[in-house]
Amino acid sequence: MQSTQNTSRIGLYFFLGIGLCLLAAGLKVLAAWAVETYLYALPVVGGLLTSLEIIEISNLLLFLLLGLGLGAATYYLPATWGLLPRLLLLVLALPLIFSVGYMTRYGLWLERVAQQSGLSRTEAQAMTDEFLERETGHSGNWGFYRYTARVTQPPVQPNRLDPASADEVERLQTELSRYSGLQSGIFAFLFKSAGWWIRLLYLLLAGFVGLVYFFKGQLWADRRRQRRAQAAKQAAAKAAPPSSNQDKPH
Repeated sequence: MQSTQNTSRIGLYFFLGIGLCLLAAGLKVLAAWAVETYLYALPVVGGLLTSLEIIEISNLLLFLLLGLGLGAATYYLPATWGLLPRLLLLVLALPLIFSVGYMTRYGLWLERVAQQSGLSRTEAQAMTDEFLERETGHSGNWGFYRYTARVTQPPVQPNRLDPASADEVERLQTELSRYSGLQSGIFAFLFKSAGWWIRLLYLLLAGFVGLVYFFKGQLWADRRRQRRAQAAKQAAAKAAPPSSNQDKPH
């Protein structure tokens, strides 16, 4: 009976935990769509916000709520479970929630390319895949993710997706190095690595926030579990029959 009860409680934990992860991913999709559609489209300011990947700040709030919820949900796990199994869903949710934002941006980019070129979405995807393959060596979502780490706003005009415009970033680096007197290799390093460092910073911050609030939620779950155990112990003591040695006449 106890084994069946534990199994059902573990199942409830994973049901709640996966539901929380999917909810957080859905909220990230909505946030990415809104920011990409409205904020990133603003003249001048939109480019700055895009370069800072301002949408990733939403991960802090999402992982605060997700960590707190997953930590509280450990109330349904056996007390004998270690820390690593308890953290499993939070660890898996980290890359999931980060990736869905870029997947949303990639889909919106395909729609813009299709509108600008007058092509169907399938034809636009073939065009952008060729462009991404040429620029990064990868196509699809992964190619878009790698490309936007270097160039925050990918082109949507068909002429800028042609092979003739492939060296646009390299030409910009050369121009900057000519005006500043620095070697173009320094600018190449800055162009290629700055986006990755920004993403790593957001990833570490979100993971840290999620971990802190996971432990806060788990602390609440442990205290509630202790109160339940004490209440059960007190109820059992009250229900126990009085000792046969009590009030025995001498």
